[in-house]
Amino acid sequence: MRQYLSAAAAGGEEEEEEHPEAGGGGGSASAMYRMERGLREALRPKYAGFLEAMNAQPGGLKLLAVIRADLLALLGEENLPALRALDGYLKEKLVTWLSPAALTLHQITWDDPASLLEKIVAYEVCDQLTCFDLAAVHPIRNLIDLKRRLGVGRRCFGYFHPAISRLLIMASCPCGLLLIIGDGEPLIFIEVALLKDTAASIQEVLWDDPPTPESEARCALFYSISSTQPGLSGINLGKFLLKRVIEMLRRDMPSVQIFATLSPIPGFMQWLLAKLASQIKLAEAESQDGSLLEGTSSTFRESILFPEEERMIHDAMIERINWMADQSEKGIQQSGGIMVNYMYRLENIEEYALSYLGTGLAHTSSNLLQYIEMFCNSQRIHELKNTFGNEVFHPAKDYKDIIGYG
Repeated sequence: MRQYLSAAAAGGEEEEEEHPEAGGGGGSASAMYRMERGLREALRPKYAGFLEAMNAQPGGLKLLAVIRADLLALLGEENLPALRALDGYLKEKLVTWLSPAALTLHQITWDDPASLLEKIVAYEVCDQLTCFDLAAVHPIRNLIDLKRRLGVGRRCFGYFHPAISRLLIMASCPCGLLLIIGDGEPLIFIEVALLKDTAASIQEVLWDDPPTPESEARCALFYSISSTQPGLSGINLGKFLLKRVIEMLRRDMPSVQIFATLSPIPGFMQWLLAKLASQIKLAEAESQDGSLLEGTSSTFRESILFPEEERMIHDAMIERINWMADQSEKGIQQSGGIMVNYMYRLENIEEYALSYLGTGLAHTSSNLLQYIEMFCNSQRIHELKNTFGNEVFHPAKDYKDIIGYG
């Protein structure tokens, strides 16, 4: 680096001596530019050209997504700096190549090719639960269940990219019908329920029979979002898909004024059990020697939210926390049955995002803030603090960290 700087400085001085009439700053600026360009080329990894050349080939982007999926699996076993650097560079390139401008939004219906519908079912049957990542938030049981999720009062939208998935080609036949030729595979798809009001449990959504007439719908509830490509983990396609779908629904259905999600809290039970275990150990140590042992503990946000879910909080307001909202076996094991309503207001999305990035606190509804205030001041909390000690028991501290409670 010093060599580059010294060479640039010397070169700038020489140019100024040879061409004093050109002005004092021009030669120095051009020398610094050449230095910066040379330094950038020297620091460019050797695999950069290979990855860019592969992306230019037919099917290359799909292959790069598969390579990154293998790379992420390898990083889980052996977290080497060289692999992390490769993953970071490849992720940065995939973000550029998969920009929203290059993606096509398509509404998935029962009239789409059977191969596409079979893939939707297969992706939703996946056992892993990571919202906005490879996920099956609420698995589709069979084709009848799928038909219902694509029927009256329901919508399903997907993002397609021509280099990874073959796009659906639509053409009009002579009789005036719309034909769909070929098949496709979405990068990510989202399921929407059209309801009269924001649902407080997933049972209300999945067991809504008969569904709400679309003419009476006032709320678009996003209850399931699934990525189909493990290699695109950490690339925030869900955020852009959600905004595009909200804009489309507002245009096509002016009566719908409420846009919200019904989201699980994956990792909540694991975090809660670990938190209780550490508090018990600290209480026992304090009672034995009178001193409080210091230990590492993670915050509520770090432990129970996946990166993509935290991005979701950036743009939304936490409207309501719903008790026993998911009574399925998976919902009880991972979230304790708790689900959250995140409310989206397009006019406030940028404000919420900037506020979250600046303070780390998410916007919260006034009703939820009042509930937490009441919870923090309840007699039962004071009794538990007296039992375990103020330094050990902080039941609402982590909730304040995530929801922005003052």
